Amino acid sequence: EASVQLPGVTRVTDRDLTVEARFLPASSMEDVRPLLGPWRAVLDADEIGHCGLSLRSPREGDRMQPLGMPGGSKKISDLLVDEKWPRLLRDEVVLVTRGEQIAWAAGLRIGQPFRVTPTTKQLLFLEISGAFRYPNPE
Repeated sequence: EASVQLPGVTRVTDRDLTVEARFLPASSMEDVRPLLGPWRAVLDADEIGHCGLSLRSPREGDRMQPLGMPGGSKKISDLLVDEKWPRLLRDEVVLVTRGEQIAWAAGLRIGQPFRVTPTTKQLLFLEISGAFRYPNPE
């Protein structure tokens, strides 16, 4: 597990990953939207609060509320099956968490509670780069 530098660059050497985090005004959402993809996400910075974010691998029983699934949650293992991630690579998934809540399952989905809404004042733009990225980078 590693803490994410907000804003800044976080390097996870044992996984050869780098996470870049930037705060942006909500008014820049239309400019940022074309950049989003499996390894780039935008979260509502106010939902992150002062707790900060951490990076970690999935744990047995992890659940999240994926974007577009209001009111429910799904096991990360089921989400990986639905997205057809190879079983061999499922432990390599990178989860961005706020406390026990999963804000972003990188390569998959952001969490519904962390989505950008019309009341969002500030964006948190996250980008993951490094050796392991499945599905393949665009």
